[in-house]
Amino acid sequence: MRKYNSPSPTAIVFVRYLGSLGVLSLLLSGINYLTLLAPGSNIFQMQRCKLFLLYFFVLFALPVSAQTAVEFIENKGQWSDWFRYKAITQGGEVFLENDGFRYVLCAEQNTRRIDSFHVGLLRTPPLMRFHVYKVTFDGCEKPEVKGLEPQKTYYNYFLGNKPEKWKSGIHPNLALLYSGLYRGVDMRVSSEANSMVYEFFVAPDADPKQIRM
Repeated sequence: MRKYNSPSPTAIVFVRYLGSLGVLSLLLSGINYLTLLAPGSNIFQMQRCKLFLLYFFVLFALPVSAQTAVEFIENKGQWSDWFRYKAITQGGEVFLENDGFRYVLCAEQNTRRIDSFHVGLLRTPPLMRFHVYKVTFDGCEKPEVKGLEPQKTYYNYFLGNKPEKWKSGIHPNLALLYSGLYRGVDMRVSSEANSMVYEFFVAPDADPKQIRM
């Protein structure tokens, strides 16, 4: 059994933490306001309350945010039909096909360019930069791809103006099973620390040399 980690640049993790800290800032501002309105309040009480909330946030909220599991969303016709599942990792988007994975990595400057355009610092739409590459399983069979660990939450997609492409009630999965990727070889796709990982399971009478990437 082999396990492989997919590439995972860390820029988006930093953005995720910044988003969490922004929520914390709003909470602290609200506490300042409520504490100053409370009878007999003073600056010492306010600072003590802020420190307690900051400790609670760092202890619980940040680790949970950093360890979010990757969701694999089935393509049921809401997107183009060249891939089976889609996942969003800390490094970018991954499109899972029958014979491999296609990674779409976003440049760090893209977010700043979009924000600058929205606030009027840029007059023309910015040029967005991406890098796309594919990992292909050479000589593989046509596997059966099945979602594992379905979640209770679901997504609705109303994309474009064609009602036949609108899909609703799509439950994400936390893992996928590629059955029969090669003869006697299955592959399980899941995640660790918000990065996609995949494992091969080779039957006793199967040849692991079939696996070529």
